[in-house]
Amino acid sequence: MAFKLSAGAKEFVPGKPWGAAMNSQPQQQKPQGYGDAPPVDVYNQYAGPPQSRSRNAAEGDHIQIVQDTIYQMSLSPGNYDEFMRDLVDMLNTSLTDPRQLEDVADIVFDQSVLEPNFTYTGARMCEYLHKHLMLKETFADFRKQINKRAKDICVNRNIMVKHPEDVHRLRGATRFLTELFLNSEVMVEGQIKRIDVYRIAQKQMMETLSSNPTTENFKCLGQIFKLAGKLIEDFDREKEKTKYASAVTQVFNNAKNVVIDASIDRDVRQMWLQLIERRACDWGRAKNSPLVAPPASVPATIQSGPPAVAAAAAADVPFTNEPVFFSPDGKIISAAEAGFSNVDDFEREYEAYGPGDAFDQYDDDADDYKQIEEAIAAATLGPGGDYGSMQPYDDWDPEVEAAFEQFQQESGYHGDYR
Repeated sequence: MAFKLSAGAKEFVPGKPWGAAMNSQPQQQKPQGYGDAPPVDVYNQYAGPPQSRSRNAAEGDHIQIVQDTIYQMSLSPGNYDEFMRDLVDMLNTSLTDPRQLEDVADIVFDQSVLEPNFTYTGARMCEYLHKHLMLKETFADFRKQINKRAKDICVNRNIMVKHPEDVHRLRGATRFLTELFLNSEVMVEGQIKRIDVYRIAQKQMMETLSSNPTTENFKCLGQIFKLAGKLIEDFDREKEKTKYASAVTQVFNNAKNVVIDASIDRDVRQMWLQLIERRACDWGRAKNSPLVAPPASVPATIQSGPPAVAAAAAADVPFTNEPVFFSPDGKIISAAEAGFSNVDDFEREYEAYGPGDAFDQYDDDADDYKQIEEAIAAATLGPGGDYGSMQPYDDWDPEVEAAFEQFQQESGYHGDYR
């Protein structure tokens, strides 16, 4: 697309307002920054030719409602809850045919897949509609409508990744499934859990993208791991009962070849170097984060902090709130090994002074300090310790004495210093 904008133009005339040209399909351009998909004109994309809309205006009310809501949320995302309540109220009264629900699912899914800035909001929107739409029994569940569209992309992923015009949709669907995985919940045996099928589909799509190394593919994967790498791997670890998730490991093994590939964009390679380093330290968590019992050589009485509490509880030993010391490599050591005197050393030192003697020494020092303080006050302020009895120095000039007398009178002190 050739741009004709000029910084030296005398005036700037904005384009047509939102939705003003229902008959025209604007030419789309590739956005900058996050993602690589062309933006979707949600207002005109499903509008169709004017004659088809005028044939039955009520037939497209649900489409117009969803499009308007998406646009309003793009302008004021902070009013998401208000917009969604209004949307649900209107859809509950306007949806009369299952095909209308499919239209709504198409709009939300396509906007979430093709517009990266809407991916998170689209996932929340899907979850909200699933929970609050009051559908007839003949209607399929809204979540099932979204899942059906995601399944179509997952099944055809190996074909889509080979075609430049389709691979951006595959990347967008992978991002969207990540947000669905993070924002969707289901009740299983009385417990709220994440939906397994989203992670399974996302895993397969991520493997396909990582097996076809391009800058945009690994940029997409890198953004996903920056967003949810820890949660994804923790979820897989729990399912596989292993220390490292095999699917995540496979993607990172492919990434190790990418970071030395000069054909990949430098920023993407740098991002993956940081991700590899971050995963090596368990996604930013301490290396010794798993709670283990303390070494037998370390007395349990000097442990403190959450790790020590858990270790003491596991070992069924009494816990006391005493300081804990660590070596440079993070291991728990004793106070003596850390260069600090043991608590017993202080007790023996106290007993050597005899009862009361250890602190009487400090009391004597305090008495000496008090005597010195009183001597200084007597020398400067006089025996009474106030300005009224203060004795002037012998070498004061008459002018200074007169000024000092005036100061005493103005200050309310009338003592005679002569």
